[in-house]
Amino acid sequence: MDSIVHARNLQLASHRGQVYGPLDLDLGHGISVVYGSMGSGRTSVLLTLAGRMRPGAGSELSVLGQSLPHRVRAVQRRTGIAGFAPIDDLDASVTVAATIRERKAWLAPWWRFVREPDQDEADRVCALAFDGRTPPANALIWELNDVDQLLLKMSVALMASPEVLFVDSIEQVQEPEGRAFLWSRFDALVDAGVDVVVAAASTDVVHWDALRHRPQLAAITNPDLVSQEF
Repeated sequence: MDSIVHARNLQLASHRGQVYGPLDLDLGHGISVVYGSMGSGRTSVLLTLAGRMRPGAGSELSVLGQSLPHRVRAVQRRTGIAGFAPIDDLDASVTVAATIRERKAWLAPWWRFVREPDQDEADRVCALAFDGRTPPANALIWELNDVDQLLLKMSVALMASPEVLFVDSIEQVQEPEGRAFLWSRFDALVDAGVDVVVAAASTDVVHWDALRHRPQLAAITNPDLVSQEF
């Protein structure tokens, strides 16, 4: 398997005890699901793989061929994250357009004036994640449902053209219909050349039969179940 993530003895501990691991992980291209129960450390695992959290001593980890933590900047440039509270929480009082503008300003050179996008630009930014159902650019964040809020976070992360998108807890979208749509968008991201790694507390296999890219499951609650194909 051509892996995007290779980890051996991956682990992290805090003063309160073990956060996760030790784990062995090999994640290939496509959709990967890091599966673990509440409190298993799956969010911390994803942040570690995305170069946003430092692995513990004795861990061996490479992402996209880059060793972590030594090549953390390179990994951060090539990966994106979405749905990680409170890291990328949206300001409920601002509009979709203002949210996109903030990300544009962050990505632009400091001297460039960044205008707020109109609806056409918002549609272009959100096209891949939303599949033609982009909310109005002047809609306030609090007016969006949980699916659209996560899709907007994904759209904002994709503005940096990552090779891998890490998405926290699929269960933050509660309705089965909403999760089914999310899985279809992960499928579309892979078609567009972006690999997806998503955390989940349940396998959601009922939604997988319709996907072109069958998810690979990496269970972290029990290391003996790591990297099974379902």
